[in-house]
Amino acid sequence: MIKTTDVALAAAVVCGSVVLWRYFKRQESEDNYEDLTGPVSFSSRMVAAYRAVESREKDALFQDPMAESLAGEQAIQQAEKELAGKTDSATHSHTDGLQIQSGPGMRKQSDSKRQYCVTRFALRTKLIDDQVLAALSDSKISEDQPDAVRQVVVLGAGMDTRAWRMDLPEGVKWFEIDMKDVVAAKNIGLQRAGAQMVPDQQDCQFPLKAASFKNFSADLNRRYWIEMLIAAGWSNKAPTVWLAEGLLMYLTQKSSEHLLQDMADHSTKGSVLLTQLFRESAREANQEYYSSVSNKHLKALKTTFTSFVPDNYQQYLEEYHWKVNTGLSNADLHQAVAPHLEGDQQYARHGASNNGVYVEAFVM
Repeated sequence: MIKTTDVALAAAVVCGSVVLWRYFKRQESEDNYEDLTGPVSFSSRMVAAYRAVESREKDALFQDPMAESLAGEQAIQQAEKELAGKTDSATHSHTDGLQIQSGPGMRKQSDSKRQYCVTRFALRTKLIDDQVLAALSDSKISEDQPDAVRQVVVLGAGMDTRAWRMDLPEGVKWFEIDMKDVVAAKNIGLQRAGAQMVPDQQDCQFPLKAASFKNFSADLNRRYWIEMLIAAGWSNKAPTVWLAEGLLMYLTQKSSEHLLQDMADHSTKGSVLLTQLFRESAREANQEYYSSVSNKHLKALKTTFTSFVPDNYQQYLEEYHWKVNTGLSNADLHQAVAPHLEGDQQYARHGASNNGVYVEAFVM
């Protein structure tokens, strides 16, 4: 004969199991990085999502028609949710037909037609677009630099699409390096989007604007990547644009310094470094900001930043044979690229607007 207490106990066990199952399924869903291995890899999709959102704006800083496909639905939804929350927190009123707002996602009267505030990712993209094109310009040719720069190496490339969306000069060889899972996911995304991968590929929706494109996976915390780059067709006897956008902070301190040194050691005169640095003095502000964001995938990045530079980053870079030409904080970046657009006030409020430095430097 089954006792009432036994039935009650069995029911409690079943209910408890269901609760636990639902909890772990929810956690699995919330921590879902799709075909990528963790928050750093998934940040490549998030950056693409912010580019996609910016591209929809009527007065977009750039157009990236491949970004939405490469970002994927989950990253797009996360970006929209975060930006909508910032915009919804603003107060709205109308005077003479003009929308006036205040709050974390506020927009100025002049840009009220925008759906969202401009993100630092969009500002960064526009800045580096212009810097890459300037570095590749034939106007750089001189007696001191007789050869035009026709090589671009993107380290930690993520879901970058510049090789397809920018009007590059003829003859540019484009190389990209990232982690294995990111490269594999991007290649699938490029094929799905209809991107041209090799010059003789026909009937592509997005033609390759570079003369050639090659990407491969490598651990940038280790120093074998240069040999792989040479094997892929890159020449250390010609000047190069090195692009390390949103990369160095994820490497160990020693690996970050090795990377700076290796790029300089294998660069000829006229080579340019475009990178983003994070200052040691703003480490705490950076942690506070990432703790405050609603986007769970961005929040997960707060413990992944492991490489920082001194406030005197100019002197620091010279130790690795890079001479700084320009350096912009996030606040400077906003003023330089789009002063007419309102930015992310939440980011500025945490003091994080001055933690990142966007650097253009020349090899010494």
